[in-house]
Amino acid sequence: MRDLEEDKKNFPLWFKILVSFWAIGLLAANILPSFLNSPNKSRNARAKENVGVVINRQFENYYKTERFISPDEFRFIGEDSSNRHEYQMSFKGDDIFIVTAAAKDDGLYSFTGIVFVSRGVGTYGVSKGVCVTTLPARTPPQVDLKRHSYSSADMCPVGSELLK
Repeated sequence: MRDLEEDKKNFPLWFKILVSFWAIGLLAANILPSFLNSPNKSRNARAKENVGVVINRQFENYYKTERFISPDEFRFIGEDSSNRHEYQMSFKGDDIFIVTAAAKDDGLYSFTGIVFVSRGVGTYGVSKGVCVTTLPARTPPQVDLKRHSYSSADMCPVGSELLK
């Protein structure tokens, strides 16, 4: 008699197994996407770091020497081991330097870094920023170069945001 009462209190083995598989499946569904996306996160971080290094060096050099560094001095960017972004550097006159990292693969973000000089009467100011696409994209943000001054608040075009 006692065995029948205990059996009524316990769940059957098949139900316990079913609940266990359901719990494991639920955990896997939540954890698996973050593991699958981790290579893209590291590739985006590498591109962000490369663009940031170039922009910071240009910014610091302009303050010290009042000139930009030649892009040839940034050859290390071509040695990006992930090889998932295409880098381009260019000057727009004497007052603007731009570096872009265009994603080569789907699922990656693109970046545009800019250093610009604002000239006044007998003085100048140097500003910098890095814009990132708000969604994965193969085209880097296109900064409006026709403007004569920039502020960090409105530097990045629609579809991108300023990195902090």
